[in-house]
Amino acid sequence: MITIFNKKDCCGCTLCEQVCNKGAISMQRDETGFLYPVTDATLCNNCGLCERLCPILQDGDKAREPLHTFAVKHKDEKVRMSSSSGGAFSVLAEETILSGGVVYGAVFNSKWNVEHTRIDSIDALGKLRGSKYVQSDLRGIFSKVRKDVMSGIPVLFSGTPCQVAALHSYLRKPYSNLTTVDFVCHGVPNPRIWEEFLKEEIKSVKINDSKQPLSVESAIKSINFRDKSHGWVKFFFKIVFNNGKTASKCTFAWDHTYMRLFLKDFIARPSCHSCRFRCGKSGADYTLGDYWAGARFYPHFFDDKGVSMLLTYGRELPESIKEKTDYIETAFDSAKFGNPALTADWPRNPCSGIFYFCHDKIGMRMRHSLWVANCCLNVRSSAVSFSRRQINRLKRILKRIIGWQK
Repeated sequence: MITIFNKKDCCGCTLCEQVCNKGAISMQRDETGFLYPVTDATLCNNCGLCERLCPILQDGDKAREPLHTFAVKHKDEKVRMSSSSGGAFSVLAEETILSGGVVYGAVFNSKWNVEHTRIDSIDALGKLRGSKYVQSDLRGIFSKVRKDVMSGIPVLFSGTPCQVAALHSYLRKPYSNLTTVDFVCHGVPNPRIWEEFLKEEIKSVKINDSKQPLSVESAIKSINFRDKSHGWVKFFFKIVFNNGKTASKCTFAWDHTYMRLFLKDFIARPSCHSCRFRCGKSGADYTLGDYWAGARFYPHFFDDKGVSMLLTYGRELPESIKEKTDYIETAFDSAKFGNPALTADWPRNPCSGIFYFCHDKIGMRMRHSLWVANCCLNVRSSAVSFSRRQINRLKRILKRIIGWQK
């Protein structure tokens, strides 16, 4: 029987729920909004399979260095501009589909939550493109992957390092027709905070002059976490609404409330701050990411439309990459320069608890809660803890809190 005593010991991969033949385990949200397994003791027969296969409870693979490191740009500019980086994932996915296979990846559902799905056509590939900075729901996916690979169908599975490690553990043996792709992962943000953010966004705009509250499904047309209309390096968060007036909101990522919560490590899953699947430990065949250091090390190849970093483990560069992209082989150290999350964890923001307290307990709006947390962080970082300036700042914070509650 699997029991979670420390939240850091569960990555939310849903393997335990999917592997339980008795249906004794269900994934349920805790008070913070993340999924954790809950076991019905009356149904559990104590077979121990969930504990034996749990990727975090296993010893895990050793750290690996890639065989090759590439900087990649898709030759089709439309594909590259609709991708988060240089379009390398699209090439790998297209190759799998054209060979009669299927691709599994993260998509937005009708409520704009993120979940994994299965596609088998090039036309549907657009749904899988682009970063989605929310933890995706994997429930029911692993059994579908197993059915496909056991039928001999070529399968490409893409996900976070912990999701890829969980899939390998679920399958229990390698399959030659399975290709797994993970990416440089900063951590997975809180799905509940994402849902609440969307509700706040809808309230902030008038859609068709309606005075009635609209649902997320009817109000939002599209969401792009990595909009490149202002360039790839300084990317923007863009949300398009179903209305004729305020058609869209496009905000520089570091100025956007939700993106700052993510990038400043306020809302990541606890296990992400001590990830056990970095450094190639997931067992993935390929790792993708942004080649942020391209301007420094390879200025002749770099541009502001996106460049992918592609790491290969145990496999050579696919022929489709050679045909459909411009690429150069590079040093691994130069790729690591702009991607510290390849090898290092990001610590939890010391004021994350203050944010949750203000947002959950007091009921502040998200941007106000973030503002208070950032102010407190500035106070904590000061060399003079009780200076008059800091006391005045705290007084202003308290006045704002009281004002928001009236």
